[in-house]
Amino acid sequence: MGIQMSIPFAVLENGAVSVESDPSVQVAQRVNAIVSTEQGGRAMRSNMGLPLSQLLFQTGSTIIAAELATMVDKQLSLFEPGVKAVSVTPNMSEINGGVASIAVNYQPILQGSLARSVADIVTIQVGGTVTEVTPNGTS
Repeated sequence: MGIQMSIPFAVLENGAVSVESDPSVQVAQRVNAIVSTEQGGRAMRSNMGLPLSQLLFQTGSTIIAAELATMVDKQLSLFEPGVKAVSVTPNMSEINGGVASIAVNYQPILQGSLARSVADIVTIQVGGTVTEVTPNGTS
């Protein structure tokens, strides 16, 4: 896979751009970027991301969970086609406090891929601010 700029973009102390060479981390960063982006938040890719702030205040967590799972599948197929969502599990237990998280378990589509199956959790507050990213479901 080579190297890619780290997500989020960062400039190191020496002025160089931070890069990532581990294919598994690269895929995790890209999936995280897709899931944690509010739809319309990227000027050049306005259809990328999830309308999380709209969904946060809807009633019926079962409906929201199913809707989010469908949206994540669609976003991954559009923007990360080498990855398949195995499961998408929204955590709505803190929704009244304005916090919801999504556990996305995914795996590479190609068997020869170097990427590993992972389950990352992203916590997003009202307005789309990402406050916590937990790689592989660990704290």
